[in-house]
Amino acid sequence: MERAQGRLVWRTIRTGVALPHRVASNTERIDTLERHVEMKIDEMRAELAEIRSLLHAQIDGDAEATELVGRLLQAAERRLTALEELVATTAAAGADRAPR
Repeated sequence: MERAQGRLVWRTIRTGVALPHRVASNTERIDTLERHVEMKIDEMRAELAEIRSLLHAQIDGDAEATELVGRLLQAAERRLTALEELVATTAAAGADRAPR
C-alpha cells in the first residue's frame, strides 16, 4: 500500500515537473498554427483582391461593350429609318410618274 502511494506521489511529481515543458510545447504548436493560419488568411486576402480587380475589369469591359452595341444599334436604326423614308419617297414619286 505504501509502495502504491509512493508511486502515485512519484507520478504526480513527474507530471508536475513535466508540466511546464508540456505547456511550452503546446504553446509552440499553437504559435506555429497561428502563424500558418495568418499566412493562409493573408494569401486569401491577396487572392480576393486579385479577384475583385478582375471582376471590376470584366464589369468595365462589359459596360463598354454594351455601350458600343447600343451605339451600333442606334446607327443601324437611323440608317434603316433613312432607307424607309427614301423608299417611301421613291415609291410616292414613282406612283406619281406611273402611267395610268
